Amino acid sequence: MGDLTLPGAGEASGSTGNTAAVSFAGLPSVDKLLGQPALAACVAAQGQALVKRAIVDELAAQREALRAGGVVASMPALVAAIDKRVAALAASTLRRVINLTGTVIHTNLGRAPMAEEAVDAVAAAMRGYTALEYDVAGGGRGDRDDLVEGLLRELTGVLGLRLQEKQGSGDADKFVDLLVEVRSEVRKQKLWAMSDLIRDRLKEMSVVIEDTKEGTKWRWG
Repeated sequence: MGDLTLPGAGEASGSTGNTAAVSFAGLPSVDKLLGQPALAACVAAQGQALVKRAIVDELAAQREALRAGGVVASMPALVAAIDKRVAALAASTLRRVINLTGTVIHTNLGRAPMAEEAVDAVAAAMRGYTALEYDVAGGGRGDRDDLVEGLLRELTGVLGLRLQEKQGSGDADKFVDLLVEVRSEVRKQKLWAMSDLIRDRLKEMSVVIEDTKEGTKWRWG
């Protein structure tokens, strides 16, 4: 005698079970995908954690597609989709733009481009350790301001200008205005050590800096 069991509520006669569950079972596991030779380069370049995240995201997308009536993707198709996700996750969120605002130093656009020499110097410093606050000659703690002190003194001596000797002269006032403007830009970038250094060196030259709500003011001391 044949099976006389009646179908349950909502179940069609002759149903072979939950087709969605069968389809899900056809998806490979995360570990199996991580072990795919085609993804080895991704793991080596970007790390297992990022690749695993891409795999989990892709499997979730595949399950949604199956619920919508799709079919299980082939292994090559899965690997290609995961590789694309890895590239998207690893890509920088910064985008090159063209500054047409008329403002050269633009905070929203990353301030201003640096000279190639400066870019090379930054890259070289970041490739290893540097004696930023270490006195190599003395073998003890140093001060990062010492690295730029000579440059600042040279700047204050541009065109032979000696502030102590020309207090109140038009040239001296213009030069102090320039240094105060530079210091204001430095403060906007929160380079407090450099800001304090400029203030202290100007003080040595009898220039008193006062930071007020209306902005920075200065006077001869």
